[in-house]
Formats: sequence, structure tokens, C-alpha cells
Amino acid sequence: LAYQGLAGVLARTGNVPDAIAAYQQCVLLKPDFAQAHHALGVLWEQQGELAAAILAYRTAISANAQYAPAYLALGLALQQQGEHTRAVAAIENAVRLAPHDAVPRGYLQRARQSQRSITKEPEAEPQEEG
Repeated sequence: LAYQGLAGVLARTGNVPDAIAAYQQCVLLKPDFAQAHHALGVLWEQQGELAAAILAYRTAISANAQYAPAYLALGLALQQQGEHTRAVAAIENAVRLAPHDAVPRGYLQRARQSQRSITKEPEAEPQEEG
């Protein structure tokens, strides 16, 4: 699609608002284009629009449930929101779909460590008798 090429050029040159508009046009014309939804999510995330990014990643996954980059991006975005259990699940899907890719495996290891450190029970404070 021409809009995808235009959006890519705009994103690479730092024109993020116009790149977002071009990717939005792209997904309007081809709603099942997972890569465009994923790219749109990345741009939303760069703009600090985490909720919009998460929606775009989920839409990419709905369009193509075998598209590992969308699962990884979703997991990392969920982690930023503090949704560690969902983040781990999403990244696990990325690893399952791309088992030979070391990048998702590395992120999965870090996400699991983060999840464990957050879910640890705080040690009980000694009680003073009185």
C-alpha cells in the first residue's frame, strides 16, 4: 500500500503526527493489515499515548494472531502500565511464535523477574511488645 510506504518515510524523518495519519489511512483501507496496526502502536507509544498503542497492538493481534512483534510490543506496553501478569502472557506468546528469536526471550526473562519482585510478600515487621 502506498500509505504504508509514505507512513514509513514520515516516521523515519521524524514527522510522527503525519506518519500516524498515514498509518490510520492504511488501516482504514486494509483493516486486517497487522503490520500497519503494529507500526501505528509504536508511533502512539512514542507520542506517550500508551492506551492508544495498546489498542493498536491488540488490533494487530486480532488481524494476525501469528504476528509475534505485536505480542512483544503489547507485553512491553502492558508492563509500563504495571500489568505484569498480562505482560508476561503476551511476551510468552511472542516467544512461542518466534522461538529462535533471542529478543523476546530476553524480554520474557526480565518481565518474569519484574513480576516476581512485585508479587513478593513484604517481610513482616517485628512487632514491639508493649
